[in-house]
Amino acid sequence: MVKMASEETVTEPAHSEKVELSHFGEFCQRRGINPNLIMLKITLFVMYGATSSLLPYLTIHMQSIGLTVEEIAIIYLALPFTTFLSPPITGFLVDKFGKYKPVVVMSLLLNAIFHHSLLFIPQQEIPGVVPSAFVIRHPDSGDVEIP
Repeated sequence: MVKMASEETVTEPAHSEKVELSHFGEFCQRRGINPNLIMLKITLFVMYGATSSLLPYLTIHMQSIGLTVEEIAIIYLALPFTTFLSPPITGFLVDKFGKYKPVVVMSLLLNAIFHHSLLFIPQQEIPGVVPSAFVIRHPDSGDVEIP
């Protein structure tokens, strides 16, 4: 039998070792979860949970600092664009660096910086005018009062 130079020979190990899995490893294997990505999944869950709890109050905050409804609409219009543009950019960076952890850490840091930068926006209250999004409940009767 003539062997060509381009052919590769595959050697199998003499004995097959079965790796002992921890209880967590078995749990992940039974459910088809990649245990290497658990920390990423927990981080994203916490980040998106925190962001989704912030969004309902963001409109009220933006109105309280003096933004108009049109300006708020433009800000909310930018959210889907960043949602669609972020994955390709993140994927490119992960491919370039070869690891996802530095990219995730940098994304979380930038996210924290930009969210905390909202605190530095100066308030522009108009004396005597309450933003239209404020809804106040009377403490005794529970009736809704819209100022």
